[in-house]
Amino acid sequence: MAPGPAVSLAVSPLAVSFASPGTQLFFQYPVTNTGGQTLTGVTVRNTLAGVDVACLQTTLGAGQATQCLARYFTTAADVARGGVTTTATATGLPPTGAAVTSSPSSVTIPALAAPALAPAKRAFLMQTFSAVGEDIPYAYRVDNTGNAPLTGISVQEPHPGLSPIHCQETTLAPGAATACFAVYRVTTADLAAGEINNTATASGTPPSGPAVTSNPAPWTMRTPQPWLSLTKSVTPTSYSAGTPLRFSYVLNNTGNVALTNVTVTDALPGLSPVSCPATVLVPRSYPHCCRHRCPAAHHVPCSRRWRCGCRQPPLRHHRADR
Repeated sequence: MAPGPAVSLAVSPLAVSFASPGTQLFFQYPVTNTGGQTLTGVTVRNTLAGVDVACLQTTLGAGQATQCLARYFTTAADVARGGVTTTATATGLPPTGAAVTSSPSSVTIPALAAPALAPAKRAFLMQTFSAVGEDIPYAYRVDNTGNAPLTGISVQEPHPGLSPIHCQETTLAPGAATACFAVYRVTTADLAAGEINNTATASGTPPSGPAVTSNPAPWTMRTPQPWLSLTKSVTPTSYSAGTPLRFSYVLNNTGNVALTNVTVTDALPGLSPVSCPATVLVPRSYPHCCRHRCPAAHHVPCSRRWRCGCRQPPLRHHRADR
C-alpha cells in the first residue's frame, strides 16, 4: 500500500543579519513531497505581512522537491524588535482527500544593533551674562542617531552650581530627539573670568549591550563683548574720468551682543551717502552697504534693494591712473 500524502518544508534565509530599515531580505523555502501521492497546487504561506512566496513548481510527484522564494524589506519596527522572524508552512492537494500541510518552520534574521547618540547640542536661552546671581537657563537637544531604541536618556555636565538636568523624554526611538533643561547661577568667579565654559554629554541604554554616550559638546558663554568689523571694496579697480565707481562695505557683527544704529562713514570726497539695508545687527550677521561715484546726471543703483546717489569723480583720480 502506497504511503499517504505528506509534505515538508524548511526555511533558509539568504542573509545572516541586517542593520537598518529598508534592507532587502530574501527567504528560500525548500518544499519536498514526502508522501506517496502526487501533490498539486503546492503553496507556501509565511507570517511576514504583505509578502508572497513564489514557487518554481506547484505540482510535485512523490519524492520530488521544489524551491520557493520570498523577498522582504525591513522596517524601523524590525530594527527596534531586534530582528525579523518568519514562520512558514507548505500545503499541497493530493488526488483525493483533503489538502496536506507541513509542520511549521521558523527562522530569525537578527538586526545588528548600532546604538548612537548625537552630541548634546546646547543652546543658551540668553546670549550673554553680566551680573553675579543672574540665572542662565540651559537647553540641550539630544538625538538618537543609531538604529536601536534607547532608554534612560540623560545629559551629564559636571559643572558646579548647575541644577539637575531634566529631559522631556527619556526613551528615544531611532531618529527621535528630545530637549533637556537646566539652570545655572552666575558667580563672582564667572564674572571675573568674563566667560563660562562647560562640556555636556548625553547617554542612553539600548535593548542589549552597554549604555552609549555621545561625544562631548563644549560651549562657552561670555559677558557682553561688542565688536564690529568692516571690509571695503570697489569695482571696477581701474577707471578713467567719468567711470562710475561702486564702493561696497561688508559689516560683520563679530561680537556677542546686538548692535543698533549701525552706519558707515567714509571720508573720501565726492561720494554719495552710504546706504545700508539694515541698521540693527545681531551677532554673526552680515549686512552690506554700498556707495557710488558716477558721472554727472547719471544714477547707478547699488542693487534692487538699495539706492545710492552719484557724483563725478575728481579728475585727479583719472590722472593718477595715467
